[in-house]
Amino acid sequence: RFEGRQSENPMVEATRTFQVSTLNGRTFDISVPDGSTVGELWEESSRVAGLGILVALVSEEGARLDNPSAALPAGSQLSIIVENPESTVCQAALEVLRKAKPGAGMGSADVLQRYCLGRCRMMGSFPTKLWMEDPRIADFMGYHNYSLCEYEVLELTLIDGAGRHHQLIGVINSGDSDCNIGFWGPIYLRPSFKEVGGILSYGDTGSKWVITDESWYKVPASVPPCNSELSGGSNAQSPLENHLACALSITFWGSID
Repeated sequence: RFEGRQSENPMVEATRTFQVSTLNGRTFDISVPDGSTVGELWEESSRVAGLGILVALVSEEGARLDNPSAALPAGSQLSIIVENPESTVCQAALEVLRKAKPGAGMGSADVLQRYCLGRCRMMGSFPTKLWMEDPRIADFMGYHNYSLCEYEVLELTLIDGAGRHHQLIGVINSGDSDCNIGFWGPIYLRPSFKEVGGILSYGDTGSKWVITDESWYKVPASVPPCNSELSGGSNAQSPLENHLACALSITFWGSID
């Protein structure tokens, strides 16, 4: 269904209407103003479906619509995939994800463009004691009965050298500078929620990335270095690690370095 003709009344904004189908056979219509972006279409689909952020849109040609700034697709038939992180993400982070709503990210547009980043933001937090089983957890936490620090559930978007917008979820503990400890926690690649690495506390109030799979990532032509020790930039050993450090810095502080 396409309703993109300009109305005879100039005060009435033309709209596009899409028919969206889920894998379980449910269908519903989504209408957005003509000239909207994929991101705005995704937000409206998320709202109407009542599924929070754990959804991905797929065009009728089978391409995932992962660039939020892109123009609306030509076709009017879409599929919606409901992401299922239950098998990989801890229960406390899962509860944050289920409650999360679409929202704006951190950082100015020019900085995001310079560092090849999309939306990066915090979506919620939970106490360290709710995930004592984290294999990356700092050793000293046990001595403090896991009562210090907290985990932040993050949305990180990297734009790679092929122009693909890779959305990741980080479950990152913010550490404690008084204890000279850095960040730690895993990152997951959407929509599969496969764990592709993580960050470890390293040295004196520093952090270091350890990536287990970067096959999904094509190195951009240029991403300036991130020199933040806490976000792992100064210890980065690869372009992907530097890119992740940039995303983490933007998410926590709204700037890089």
